Amino acid sequence: MTAIESLIEQLEAFANERSSNQSAEAAQQVAEELTALQAIYGEESIGLLTVQKTQTGGISTVSADEAAQNSTNEGERWVPSRPIRLALTIPLDVSNSSNDNEEPITIRLSATLPSGYPLVDASPQLQLLSRYIGPHGVDHQLFGRILRIFIPSEITESQHVRFEKGQVALFDGIEKARELIETWYTERQVEKPSQGTQSDDQDKEKHLYNNDDDDSLSDQVQQLSFDDSNRTDRAKSTSTMVKLVTSPAISERKSTFVGHAAALHDPADVPIILGNLLQDRRIARATHPTMYAWVCKVKDENGSGKGVNVVHRDCDDDGETAAGGRLAHLLDLCHVENAIVIVTRWYGGVHLGADRFKLINRAARDALELAGLVDGPLNPSKGNNNTKGRKDH
Repeated sequence: MTAIESLIEQLEAFANERSSNQSAEAAQQVAEELTALQAIYGEESIGLLTVQKTQTGGISTVSADEAAQNSTNEGERWVPSRPIRLALTIPLDVSNSSNDNEEPITIRLSATLPSGYPLVDASPQLQLLSRYIGPHGVDHQLFGRILRIFIPSEITESQHVRFEKGQVALFDGIEKARELIETWYTERQVEKPSQGTQSDDQDKEKHLYNNDDDDSLSDQVQQLSFDDSNRTDRAKSTSTMVKLVTSPAISERKSTFVGHAAALHDPADVPIILGNLLQDRRIARATHPTMYAWVCKVKDENGSGKGVNVVHRDCDDDGETAAGGRLAHLLDLCHVENAIVIVTRWYGGVHLGADRFKLINRAARDALELAGLVDGPLNPSKGNNNTKGRKDH
């Protein structure tokens, strides 16, 4: 039995045991939706997403079935109070001119279903896991579009799917992601063959950072602002309630690092916060716009452990191997319980080696201090008597 089949079985069993419970109704709807997705895309196209530690100490995401090949454990059982994270492999309806055998091009997506979905206000969250689609390297504009599929916007309404409480929407979201990616791929096919290919990664990184603006970049990132006038419903509410603080830019050998941090009280706000950041063109064009980690402690309202605090956490490298895991470790070391920290890096063409992780941690620590989430010399709260200075982790 695969991990997804086991999940469907657990969801159906939970629904049968608590037939009059709202959580049971939600579980039944999710089970039916997962079964339908298996029928549409194939049983091997959908699985559970799990987290594994890499040999370098970072964190990577793999399907639960892939993880099982290297483990004797059957994995964690489904808990109603926790979100469900899915790994999806979806074929594209495009021509793969770079492959003589015409093998179909596929994309990898992750989908997060919040606890209680679809009977709660929080929508599903989609993220593009593929770094390359055919021969073309994924840019952060496309990454941001997929991330914002369930975030309403009047300007780009055609790129979004409206989520309505009580109705499953994952299939619509996946199809919208496929439509956007197919359009993006077709546009790249008519451009120069050398653009976005795996063979010119280093050149691509150099062009993402404009060396002519080297002297002014540090000043520009201090003035980052995010316009939420075109956002609606939960997205506007989150933009108003979540105060995202940006740290001073740190420049080292032509690379620039900026940290962002905010208090986090609902995991469903994470994609909205990331979406707000990616609306700024300077951030969207960065080499690594959103290396992040977050942790959020919330009350268990749907499971049997009513009133018990449940800790949710996640992180993402955004192409910088092990960066997300190190940011998550920083939150753990600082004993932060409800926060998100994001680091943006503009690569300047000079490799920094292991020093880049010190700078990532420093930018993150600066942002956490400025947001008042940890003690330190930059913490603006009154009564801060920390005189030891900054300690890099």
